[in-house]
Amino acid sequence: MQRSTPLAAVLGAQARADAAAVAPTVSLTRLIARRSALIIVIVVVLALVLAWVRTERDVGDELGGAMVLARLAATLSTSHTRSDDDVLAQLHALEAAQRLRHLRLVVHDAQGRTVYASDAAGPTAADAHTPAVQWDLPRPSAPAWRVTLQPAPDSERAEALASTIESLLMMLLLAAGALAAMAWSVRRALAPLDAMRHAIVRAESHDRDALRHLPPMPVTELEAVAATLRHLARALDAAQQRQRLLTQQLLGVQEEERQRIARELHDELGQRLTALRADVAWLARRLDERGDRFGDEVRTVLAGIAAHGECLQREVRDLLSRLNPLGGDGAAPTLQRLGERIEALAAGWHGVRQGLRVTVHIGHGDAAADVALPGPLALTVYRITQEALTNVARHAQATRAHVELRLHGDAKRPQALHWRVEDDGVGIDDLDAAWRRGSGLAGLHERVWALGARLECEPLHPAGQGRPGLRLSARFAFDAWPGGRVAGGA
Repeated sequence: MQRSTPLAAVLGAQARADAAAVAPTVSLTRLIARRSALIIVIVVVLALVLAWVRTERDVGDELGGAMVLARLAATLSTSHTRSDDDVLAQLHALEAAQRLRHLRLVVHDAQGRTVYASDAAGPTAADAHTPAVQWDLPRPSAPAWRVTLQPAPDSERAEALASTIESLLMMLLLAAGALAAMAWSVRRALAPLDAMRHAIVRAESHDRDALRHLPPMPVTELEAVAATLRHLARALDAAQQRQRLLTQQLLGVQEEERQRIARELHDELGQRLTALRADVAWLARRLDERGDRFGDEVRTVLAGIAAHGECLQREVRDLLSRLNPLGGDGAAPTLQRLGERIEALAAGWHGVRQGLRVTVHIGHGDAAADVALPGPLALTVYRITQEALTNVARHAQATRAHVELRLHGDAKRPQALHWRVEDDGVGIDDLDAAWRRGSGLAGLHERVWALGARLECEPLHPAGQGRPGLRLSARFAFDAWPGGRVAGGA
């Protein structure tokens, strides 16, 4: 015995074949790696540019500090030839132009008073023990000054702290930019997931068209999933088509059984009723010929038997027409013939339920009334009309029911047949409950679905405007099967 292939394996193989047939794609890992590499390169370049800018700034500051120190040395080296006020003015001018970096210059006079200090804040307690360079500066007409040059680590610490904070801010900024770029990249890569999600949501409502027409995905992994979904939609379509064919076959078996019963009734019961009526007529003639004294009583009984036989024969003919509504001559039913059968069906309800008026409207638009209909379609329309009117008579408590058939298209190529039955009854409060309790809607839905159509069920009137009533409708497209014939049907 041949082993069956698991559905998952079949779907996977088909998905891989579909993925190979589409345009070349790139894997998600490689796509993210490429974009990440590009982002990293951009971040590194930006970091190098910022580092170069900061280096140039630091070099400029260091050179400026060195030049200030050199100018101070030059000023002090020539101070013995100038007055005190002139030397102090030049020192202040140099300090105003650019301050010393990491050093503090202090000048004391012979009495120990500070005549100049480059750092107004003065040294801290921690800086008091740092080594310093001191020397005497001769004056032309006064005692020598004492010059002290000592380290100023506070400025170095402040610059180091500022540099650290700047580096941290730069790193945070670059990291935030990299994360934002990565998020954008991943979002762009996974953007087709929205289309896939939308298609899946629509498939839950029995609309698989979006699944069948999913566009090619730019990412290999997403394309594999999309290909699987496309193949799954095709597999579901095929399974649904097989189920429809099976339903058509089951309904066909039912119709064949009805036709068989109709033939047996016609061949057996019909002939026997005809013979019975003939025998009764013969007995009546014989009584008339003999003139028997009991003839009047017997004639009354024979007349009653004849009337019952005639009524029974009419009921048998009516039952035969219901069992085989389209006849057994093999001719293709037309819209006009179907309309006549439905009108006869509607007329039969007038005497069955008092107070129920059934109207029928047959519209064919531009198409001729004698256009041939596929046999399964005509029989399905008759059966669902029969079931719908039965539901109206039994459950709706309606006073009016209306049946409408409308054929759209021209006589040579009809497009669709619209069917509608509506009533002014109590309607259906809970449609799901109506399906479960078997009110005939399940059978209607099954027959309509078997031909690829959809049964619509809705109130006839809005809420608050009297009894809601009920409208049942369906649209049977002629292009739903090749050549206007239901696949697998007669």
